[in-house]
Order: sequence, then C-alpha cells, then structure tokens
Amino acid sequence: DDQLNLGFTLPSAPVRTRIALRAPRAAIIRYTRPLLLPDAIGHAPHGWQEGMSSLHDLCTRAGAVARVYGSLSTQAYTGEIYVDAASDLDLLLECGEDTKLDELLAALESFPAQALRIDGEILAPTGWAVAWRELAAAMHSATPCKVLAKSDCDARLISVEQFCAAQLALAA
Repeated sequence: DDQLNLGFTLPSAPVRTRIALRAPRAAIIRYTRPLLLPDAIGHAPHGWQEGMSSLHDLCTRAGAVARVYGSLSTQAYTGEIYVDAASDLDLLLECGEDTKLDELLAALESFPAQALRIDGEILAPTGWAVAWRELAAAMHSATPCKVLAKSDCDARLISVEQFCAAQLALAA
C-alpha cells in the first residue's frame, strides 16, 4: 500500500486533541530514528531531567539504547509545550543480542514512579516490539504467556520464549 497511517496530538490544552490521517508514502520528506534519550533531556521538564539521566545509565548498563517518542519527542522537535502533569515518558528500548533483558526490566519495574512514569516498548533485534510492562508481567508469570508483539507491518500474539529466543540475553 502506498498510503501511511499517521497520527499526532495537538499541543496540550484542557483536552488533548488527537488527529489521525492517511498520506501517500511519497509525501514523506524525511524519516529519522526516534530521538536518543540523552538528546531529549534538555527538552524535558526540570523535574524529569535527573530521572532521565538515571534511566540512560541503567539502559546503558543493561545494553539497551533508549529512544524517546510521544509528547516529549514532539516537544523537542517543535519547541511547543506538549508535556504536562499527566504525561509519561515514552521510551523505545532497542535491544541487541547482548542486552541483559531481565536486568533492564527489573530496573524499569523498580524505577521510582515519583521521578517520572515510564511507558514504552522493548524492541528486539528481530524487529518485534512488546510493551515493557506486559513483557515483565509475562516473564513473572508461573504459566507460559503470550504477549502482543508488533512489527512495522504486523501485530500478533507470540510466546515470551519466541520473543526472547536467541535474541536477548537472559541471566541464568
């Protein structure tokens, strides 16, 4: 299909307005990867900055690259205010074969919510992404679980083992 589904939110107001549209692929002038977490810190509310630095450190220790999307990314690119008291920090956590996934998830789960609320997805080298909270809950489950995994062109339920198999390092 030569059409892309696009969406964005207008700057914060009493009520957020979300816009959805379709556009031809040819209308895309430039495509870039999401903003790296350290590059977004200066655009974040002052109360988030220390927590974001700590998040960058823990991601680096676990072998993941943290990228920012959502309201903070839009704020960084436009200079308009998109982050408000209800906002969370949306992270795309790019993992490689050497990423210590269990260490990363444990650090995210124990991250103090009063510093900032973290939302987002774990992106495996295969191109599949899973919400980090859903993945953490599934990995803690005593029974085999499936998680909703998304790629650039598909979404499906897959087992945690299938998501992690041979792509992400799990500590023994």
